[in-house]
Amino acid sequence: MKKALSLVLVLLLALSVGAFAFQNEPEGFRGLKWGDPPQSVKDMSYCPYADRDFDITIYERVNDKMQIGGAELRSIRYLFYENRFMAVEIKPDFINEYDKLKDVLLLKFGNGVVPKSSDYGFTEQIVWSGDLAIIVLEKSLKRAIELLLIYSTEIWEEKEEEFSVKKEEAERKKEEERQKAAEEGLDDF
Repeated sequence: MKKALSLVLVLLLALSVGAFAFQNEPEGFRGLKWGDPPQSVKDMSYCPYADRDFDITIYERVNDKMQIGGAELRSIRYLFYENRFMAVEIKPDFINEYDKLKDVLLLKFGNGVVPKSSDYGFTEQIVWSGDLAIIVLEKSLKRAIELLLIYSTEIWEEKEEEFSVKKEEAERKKEEERQKAAEEGLDDF
């Protein structure tokens, strides 16, 4: 009975979140549209941070305005998946800047969804989910992270699908290596 009730509650939450479309849904960030190549912006500079396994490269803009509303920012990084603009990662400069950033987001996009925290109550998280973009604002005292992530729903789903395939492949190879080691007697410990 508890399982059935839990399933009904999860379904209701999923349907209500899925039906919720936030106002002013972004089609990109600061003139860069989802799917654009980094070459479309002249003042992009490559960052040495990249995930080569999943074809993600990161750029910063040389003359980027390090402010959103009244919130001062420490960094703005543009993430490209397969040479297409997929997401922007924004870090506020100081703790009180997070609250200013939150106020700007609430004003521009309306109320987001506050998911149940899996971080033992140390995380404040607000999510706006739409057809074009998903916005996640997170503050974690436990992990000392304050972060705003805005990403293309479509491109992110493609990346997640590729990640799942590669993860399954890595797990399969690991299992094959374990079986081979057992056959060779290396697993005798």
